[in-house]
Amino acid sequence: MSIYPAVSICIPTYRRPATLIRAVASALDQDYPNITVVVSDDEPAPNPSTRLLEAHFGGDRRLRIMRSAGEAGFVANTNRALRGAPGEWLKLLHDDDVLERDCVTTLMAGARACPEARLLRCGVDRYIGNNLVTPFRPGNRPLFASIPQSQAAAAAYMLQDVGEAIPTAQCVHRSAIEAGILFEMVDGMPTMAESCWNARLYDFAPVLIVNRALAQWRQGEQETMSSAIVLDDLDREFIAYRAYAYHYVRDKASVPPLGVAEDFIRLLRALARLKRGHLAAFARHLLATRHPGAVPMVLRHLLGVPSRKYRCTALPVSAEPIEVEVTRLGPLQTAYSANDREPRHGPLDGIRLDPETVAPLLFG
Repeated sequence: MSIYPAVSICIPTYRRPATLIRAVASALDQDYPNITVVVSDDEPAPNPSTRLLEAHFGGDRRLRIMRSAGEAGFVANTNRALRGAPGEWLKLLHDDDVLERDCVTTLMAGARACPEARLLRCGVDRYIGNNLVTPFRPGNRPLFASIPQSQAAAAAYMLQDVGEAIPTAQCVHRSAIEAGILFEMVDGMPTMAESCWNARLYDFAPVLIVNRALAQWRQGEQETMSSAIVLDDLDREFIAYRAYAYHYVRDKASVPPLGVAEDFIRLLRALARLKRGHLAAFARHLLATRHPGAVPMVLRHLLGVPSRKYRCTALPVSAEPIEVEVTRLGPLQTAYSANDREPRHGPLDGIRLDPETVAPLLFG
């Protein structure tokens, strides 16, 4: 593996010029020396997004804009960005989210620690507007941990929230795209496109978890596809996702039968709807439950007791400094060394390596 493999930050966009500028600025401001930023614009040019990008970043040769001849939709537009990006690693970024400055550098340090990984997943801080509402909590988990694909797929099968599989948290190796692992619309359900892409990635190769918030998941200003969904649609997707994910784990990992897993999710959704005062939805989920085995699973979940232990491997963190000199071009022209600053959460070699379970690493 090259010490600085080429990384493409892929930003599919559609009519979000204000937040797009912020996302692109965070991508171009990475302290990593070998990046391209690929914006796939699904609105035919000329349009405000194209004009603003050219005005703000037109002199930066790392920026590539893919223009649409017609509106293809979220799935096709995302796939176009992934197929057209030149990098060995492809980092997705929603057009209303933000990358921390050391995001790509830290992800590539993880890729060096686990050369067999083909999916890198980092933590995110969740914002509503400009308010941090759910900070990522690393706890005492390892900075880097590798997880076999069967174990990652099993954890995804038991995932309680399809919306957690946000592309902004993912960085995927080109070999996965060349193997045909692309976004697809499943049963007309938009969030399922993201969650099912993750299920296929988890089945493809080992997963590398980076236990640090390297991105900001922004909601509320102009909501992403993951968040702009009514609760009834989410309920339907929660259940439908089990059947999709079960296909990838039924012969590879010891997991609850599909019916039990579906009822586990139904009961959790029933409690969530009861908490919101939605009594009709609560009763509907409760009456649809058929498998008694789901009840102890829900109790363990509510008590914070893992239903099973998953295997992961904590990876050593290199204490060697990363020598990087970066020169910007165009309106963002600056020059600096990555050694001029400490990482936001302290030196990389100061993180305790204490692996516990896979599910918190993947989704916590």
